[in-house]
Amino acid sequence: FALIYTHVARGVYFGVYLKNPHVWYSGLSLYVLSMGVGFLGYVLPWGVMSYWGLTVITNMMTVIPGGARALDWFQGGFVISDVTLKRVFILHFLLPFVILGLSLTHVLLLHMNGSSNPLGLDETEFSVPFHPYYSIKDLAGFALLLAALVGITFTFASLTADPLQWQPVNKMKTPSVIKPEWYFLYAYAI
Repeated sequence: FALIYTHVARGVYFGVYLKNPHVWYSGLSLYVLSMGVGFLGYVLPWGVMSYWGLTVITNMMTVIPGGARALDWFQGGFVISDVTLKRVFILHFLLPFVILGLSLTHVLLLHMNGSSNPLGLDETEFSVPFHPYYSIKDLAGFALLLAALVGITFTFASLTADPLQWQPVNKMKTPSVIKPEWYFLYAYAI
């Protein structure tokens, strides 16, 4: 998420949202979906913090029109249960495929419309064909990031989680200190 925040900050700094709104909105959609996958993955260990985090987030659905009905469908009943956990797992599995498709769309929009040009150079004079030059570069960057993600996940998985996350769910007792993961802290401050 730190790389996503850096990428968005770069886009804001160079005014991408003014020059290429389609690229900007596809990137924001990728960000929202990534946050969804991150939150759904946070829920999957089914610890105290994830249970109460899911309770808070799902209850936010009730403030939108039709949200109460959608909440009942998502939970599989009137309360969060094992059925809800199964649905969270399914969504956590399927959303990365949506992200992959949207990422390809984002990259294609970027290469069709051109990116923001911080140097101010003439793009037609210095342009390079997309394939094979950029496609190879994009695939190499993707492979490097995927390898780093897998390495960090398998090496430091238990070190990055909240200790309360490893306690079994107690639906009758709310933890005294509830704080989201670092990538949700900006929303928690609002």
